[in-house]
Amino acid sequence: MLKFLTIGALLCAPAVALAEPVTRTVTIDTPRYEGSRTTTRDREAGTLVRDTNLTRREDGAVASRHFERRRSEEGVSGSGTATGFNGGTRSFEFSRPRGAELRRQPPRRPNRANPRRRGG
Repeated sequence: MLKFLTIGALLCAPAVALAEPVTRTVTIDTPRYEGSRTTTRDREAGTLVRDTNLTRREDGAVASRHFERRRSEEGVSGSGTATGFNGGTRSFEFSRPRGAELRRQPPRRPNRANPRRRGG
């Protein structure tokens, strides 16, 4: 029995190393919206692509989003576009070198002790 398990594991190992891109589609169906989200991930190439399309049931307005992420030896980069129900479009890009720290600053709070400062 142990021989069969070992042979089976060895036969499956090359298939995992040569894995093809995996695509997953999720259907979105709520009382107000309907649509789908498709995600394609290729671990070997280091890419992720996500497309989302939503339709508002009330008036048929459409919103969409496209997102791409790429990993490399230098770090991570990506880009995307988004279109809202009102037709407004925005696009974005990002890049983060490998080993760079993410600096998160705490939210600014008004200084209530000093009334001359802004926000107080």
